[in-house]
Amino acid sequence: MTETQYYITKPGGHPTGPFSIDQLEDMAADGRLTPEHLYCVEGMAEWLPASRIVDFPDSEQAQPASPPVPAYIPRSVPPSVPRQPAGDKPDTHKSGAITLTILSFLMFPLSIIFALVALVLASRADNCWSAGDESGCLRYAKSAGLWCRITGIIIVLQIFMVVAGAIYVGTVLIPGLEENYRMIIH
Repeated sequence: MTETQYYITKPGGHPTGPFSIDQLEDMAADGRLTPEHLYCVEGMAEWLPASRIVDFPDSEQAQPASPPVPAYIPRSVPPSVPRQPAGDKPDTHKSGAITLTILSFLMFPLSIIFALVALVLASRADNCWSAGDESGCLRYAKSAGLWCRITGIIIVLQIFMVVAGAIYVGTVLIPGLEENYRMIIH
C-alpha cells in the first residue's frame, strides 16, 4: 500500500506538497509547519488543521494526532492543489520557437506568424507543466514541435526562393538587359 501524501498550506496561501507524514513531523519539529497550517490528502473536500495529524511540541493549541491514513481511498487532489507530474519535463520546444521567431522577424517575414504560433504553444506547455498538468504539457509540446517544423520548412522554402530568384536575375534578366542596352545604343 502506498503511503498517504499530504498537501499543506497556510490560510489563503499557496498549497505545497505532496509530503509524507514523516516529512510533516520533521517540518513541525523544526518550525516550518505550524498549527495554523492546513492539510488535505487526495480525495478530501476541505482543508483541515495540521494539528489533527501532527503533534506540535511547542504549541499549547496542539490536539492529539489522529491516524494519518484516511478511512477511504483518495481519488484526486483537491482543485486548489497543484500536482507535480511524476516524470521528467518533456521538451517544450520553447528555445527552438524563440530562435525561429527571432530568425523569422529579422530575415524571413513570411514565417513570423508560424514561429509565433510555435512560441505560444511552447509557452502553454511550460505553463501546463508548472500547473501540474502533464497531459496538457505533452499535448502543447507536441503541437509546438509541429509548428517549429512547419516554420523551419517555410524558412527553407524562402531561402530556396531567394537563391532561385538570384540565379534567375543573374542568368536571364541581366544578359537580356545588356542585349537590350546594345540595341538601343546602336
